[in-house]
Amino acid sequence: MRFSSSQTLPIEDAITLNLLDCLAKDAEVRRIGYFEYQYEPLRYDENGIAISLGKIDLACIIDNDRNAYLAYECKRLNVQGKKGRSSLATEYAMEGLQRFVTEQYSEHLPIGCMLGYVMDSDVQHAKDATQKAINVNATSLKLVNGINNLGACGRFIRYQTSHNRQRTCKSKSILIYHTLLPFC
Repeated sequence: MRFSSSQTLPIEDAITLNLLDCLAKDAEVRRIGYFEYQYEPLRYDENGIAISLGKIDLACIIDNDRNAYLAYECKRLNVQGKKGRSSLATEYAMEGLQRFVTEQYSEHLPIGCMLGYVMDSDVQHAKDATQKAINVNATSLKLVNGINNLGACGRFIRYQTSHNRQRTCKSKSILIYHTLLPFC
């Protein structure tokens, strides 16, 4: 997506809604499943009462099975403010990635995804900042085996991380795919 310099850059939700609109129009994407904005997974308490786990920014629902989904947590990065550029990498790690570690998102599922909306298109800076934030917080993020760079896909930068989960569940760890998307 491109924004003119006179436009105010959109907030994260507006970007995610526009991404959802693009995905919904793609026939190849629709073969995989359908995407839902602000998807709300459920957990059941000991009495069988459904409890919300919060709202996931974007989820791909597979085979119309409410419990089989791929969660995408979306965060803006490299945001320009009055005091200059703010990477928001710590928020990416501790408010976004942490949701997978605590099993708020993707409970019992083996993978999850983080999307970084790089507002100034400097994906290399965003990669360096997010990876530093992940490494600095490796203990609380229960990082396993460091960061695995997957290389670029066009202008996107991709990497993956693996994390132990805080609670005991069927799958002890979760693999997170990170994609940094440039905006200008």
